[in-house]
Amino acid sequence: MKEKGERGVKEEKQEKGKRASKAPPPPGVGDVNREKTAGLLFLALLFVIVFWNTFWFLSKFMLLFVIAYVVYLGVRSRS
Repeated sequence: MKEKGERGVKEEKQEKGKRASKAPPPPGVGDVNREKTAGLLFLALLFVIVFWNTFWFLSKFMLLFVIAYVVYLGVRSRS
């Protein structure tokens, strides 16, 4: 009796490292994943449309800041 119990534990340890075979997902799960992906893409597109002008508006300030900083570094290095 004791040998069977020990053998069962050994078999479990040997199978622990093996990759379990994945069963195919139940019907309808793929549709849910597709709907979720489509929803996320829609939200990303909506975000881009809403914030497109804001991005370019702020990028102009960043460009001006970088130009001013480069000029400052140039002036500082000459002194």
